[in-house]
Amino acid sequence: MDDSDGKIAVVNHIEYWYQFVNTEEEDSPLIVLLHGFSGNRTRLQILWDHYQKKGYPILRIDLKGHGQSQKENVKEYNLETCAEEIIQLIDDIAINATEIDKAVIIGHSMGGMIAQWIGIKNPEFLKALILVSTVPYLSEKFEKLTAFASKFYPLIMRFLFKNQKKQHKELGLEYFPEWLPDQSHLQPDTQALREYLISMNEFNVEDKLDRIKVPTLILGGEEDNFGTPKLLKIMNSKIPNSHLEIFPKSGHYPYIDHPDEFIKKINNFLD
Repeated sequence: MDDSDGKIAVVNHIEYWYQFVNTEEEDSPLIVLLHGFSGNRTRLQILWDHYQKKGYPILRIDLKGHGQSQKENVKEYNLETCAEEIIQLIDDIAINATEIDKAVIIGHSMGGMIAQWIGIKNPEFLKALILVSTVPYLSEKFEKLTAFASKFYPLIMRFLFKNQKKQHKELGLEYFPEWLPDQSHLQPDTQALREYLISMNEFNVEDKLDRIKVPTLILGGEEDNFGTPKLLKIMNSKIPNSHLEIFPKSGHYPYIDHPDEFIKKINNFLD
């Protein structure tokens, strides 16, 4: 995981950490990776490794309040505002600085919710969307859960994972390095988590999904309790030019459960 050439861009007075490679490549589409709630750029490391090795121009970002992006003195953590800032970031450091004119955004979970806002409000920046394990709105079960978790989630996560380096792999956390003690700088801000959970609870774009006009690939796991097959099918029915793939025996991270097949689905879509 080489992120030593990561940089900081200021958007809306917020410092965003980003990494942008293969910037001279013009024959392949720009890929933008948006991680989910409580994560950082390492959550989609599998996709980063694959597409940067294939020579795609690829941009990954730590959402504000996460990873190495700004965590202090942030006025609000709102998904719609995040979408506006991400578009500005893409425009400033990728589109205006290269010959690339549009992006393929791959958004996982909360990152997919942000990607939906971008597809709805700023389709002119997009070549395509890939929505992974995400939702057009929270299920009733998750509405109640996030209302509870907005108060206690940060405390729970820190209690569970503090000083757990030896047990890290046994806990299934090898893909979540921010919870290792020596990677604590990647951990999300507790206030950010609370406010993101509130914003996720208020998120509902079901009646706006028909505004997404770009080709859209929807991917998810059969056993995901967040991006359930039912919600994935609703997105598929509402987004005009969309295609749905559900991975069997997979949960919220199908790219970890079925990495080869997952990448194959994306490659076929991009081709």
